[in-house]
Amino acid sequence: MKGPAESGQICSVSRRKIAKKIAKKQRAAAKALRRSANEEAIGHLRRALAAIGNIADEVERTRVEVELRIGLGTAFTATRGFGASEVLEAYSRAEVLCERLGERADIFPALWGQWLFRWGRSEVSDAWPLCGKLLTLAEKSGDPGLKLQAHHAAWATSFGRGELAEVCMHAEAGLALYDAKLHQAIASSYGNHDACACARSFMAMSLAFAGEEERARAMADSSLAVASSLNDPFSLALTLHFASIVAQVLGDVALAARHAEANRQLATEHDLPMPRAWSTGITGWCAAENGDLDRGIALLTEAITTLHATQSRHTMVYLLGLLADVQMKAGRHADAMKAVEDGTALAETGGERYYSAELHRLRGELFARPPHRQRRKAQASFRAAIKVAKQQGAAVLEHRANASMRRWCG
Repeated sequence: MKGPAESGQICSVSRRKIAKKIAKKQRAAAKALRRSANEEAIGHLRRALAAIGNIADEVERTRVEVELRIGLGTAFTATRGFGASEVLEAYSRAEVLCERLGERADIFPALWGQWLFRWGRSEVSDAWPLCGKLLTLAEKSGDPGLKLQAHHAAWATSFGRGELAEVCMHAEAGLALYDAKLHQAIASSYGNHDACACARSFMAMSLAFAGEEERARAMADSSLAVASSLNDPFSLALTLHFASIVAQVLGDVALAARHAEANRQLATEHDLPMPRAWSTGITGWCAAENGDLDRGIALLTEAITTLHATQSRHTMVYLLGLLADVQMKAGRHADAMKAVEDGTALAETGGERYYSAELHRLRGELFARPPHRQRRKAQASFRAAIKVAKQQGAAVLEHRANASMRRWCG
């Protein structure tokens, strides 16, 4: 029969083995996340979670669970979508655990993940206060990595709000902090994508909407160069998506089609539902611009339906605007008006307003055409489009709205 001391030694050895096993699973999950093997990462993390009950020390057990929950949130972001319920569940649990531990830096990625969930669901009005919390926490900590990720949240949310100058301000601040050796390694805790490529992508989109074509193209190219150097499929998929938006806004159909097809192939290979849906939508717009309106409508409708299934509505307002435009060109005015109204309602309730000016313009176009022929309503819609575009600094959308006003209202 073993004595108490010997039994204690055995338990101690057993606990050390369990701790090593959990740490090994964490490392395996981190490696899997870096190569976008997200389901593999989820498996490692879930097995590690199943073992944490064997960690005797409560503080250590809680600390480890926080890390595992944040890892799960990151993996679910890629496999289920930004707005999936599993994402919120993982990050919310991490926040609760952090509060038990007292004020800790670990709460920052937990809050950041909740910000990403809200932003990904196009709940920009709810995401914005979280940005303020993140910026405050990061400034208080003095940690350059946290400051970078706070600006990361702010540049994406500012874009959603249609605040193009603010996008560039936060992106430039983030890029000034970015250190590839330090910050590529923490990407797995922050949306599973690279902050440098993301900052350049959002600057490129803002510059495109602002009508600065040359700078927008150069910035999009630089974002793709960064993402292509990382061996990170999810970062590259997101960057290709944003680059396709830049090309679409600038009216470069061939370039938009190339980026969308590259994104589709990558997303299919690595089972990334959001990028696959986004690429389908851009491909639909390109098909319509090349004369195949029916295929364009079908692909855009498929993209919107797929995004609904992922619970992630980021870019939904934009895709609804593209769908309305294609439906209008196909003479399907009732369907186009419904897409405009759906997009406007989503923009108003969620706060994702960067495409609001275009939705106003499309409504005006539809009012101006048969069967409506309501010149006064058309004119009011064009004026609203011009006003919003001016406020946002979206020169491209302002130019479109002015052209529509001249065409239909003299």
